[in-house]
Amino acid sequence: DLGGSLGREAATGRGVVYATEALLAEHGKSIKDLTFAIQGFGNVGSWVARLIHEKGGKVIAVSDITGAVKN
Repeated sequence: DLGGSLGREAATGRGVVYATEALLAEHGKSIKDLTFAIQGFGNVGSWVARLIHEKGGKVIAVSDITGAVKN
């Protein structure tokens, strides 16, 4: 089993977070202490939620094709 590239599982979600950080930086903001809702909670969305949480953001809602949850 070759297993693919190291870090591949999180790569697209990490890219979404990097792009989000770049956009926020243009407006003088960061992920820390902001709230987020994530539409799509498969491989990409679940990694986005995890990484946002690790960076101090607050994920308050997630959804996928089966429904949504909020806190």
